[in-house]
Amino acid sequence: MTTSFGEMWYTIGALAVIVLLAGMVWELGLWWTRHPDHRAVQRVEHAWAKIRHPRH
Repeated sequence: MTTSFGEMWYTIGALAVIVLLAGMVWELGLWWTRHPDHRAVQRVEHAWAKIRHPRH
């Protein structure tokens, strides 16, 4: 079972993209918890509340 050099780099590249995206989500979460009174946070939380509890 031999893997070509290109397949190995493709796998490494895919893992790197996943790690990069996870790091961005982590940083966004840290910013979110440090700035709970920011206007963008308030707007998203308001929209999320409307999604969770729609008016009948």
